[in-house]
Amino acid sequence: MEENAVRLLIRCARHLNHGHGRRPAQERILYLLMRNGNMSQKELLQHMDVAQGSLSEILIKLENQDLVEKKKNPLDARSTVLSLSEKGRAIAVENHKIWRENEEHLLDALNEEEKENLQSICKKLLQSWEV
Repeated sequence: MEENAVRLLIRCARHLNHGHGRRPAQERILYLLMRNGNMSQKELLQHMDVAQGSLSEILIKLENQDLVEKKKNPLDARSTVLSLSEKGRAIAVENHKIWRENEEHLLDALNEEEKENLQSICKKLLQSWEV
């Protein structure tokens, strides 16, 4: 039986998100902290597509791996800010480098016109889903 478009999209997403044993949510957090510097958990949540509880769980794992540090917010002692440790920064930089290298090869099977069509279709789908 031939797979429908939705099932094919799901399979493609698995390759994008979980290829090579990666942990996409953890990598995204490390990238966001690398790009933005200190962030509150609330700010991170606004950039992530996860539930509050899931984000808390991921952050605990990152802290236990000494990749992320929590510090008192100098502007508001009641809250904390998250930042990368030196180890976390090194991993974030390496992950970003690997992603950029992989990104160049992800669509190698497509010609330029097909890449443009795919981009157009993805934008159209996202616009309808993110209403």
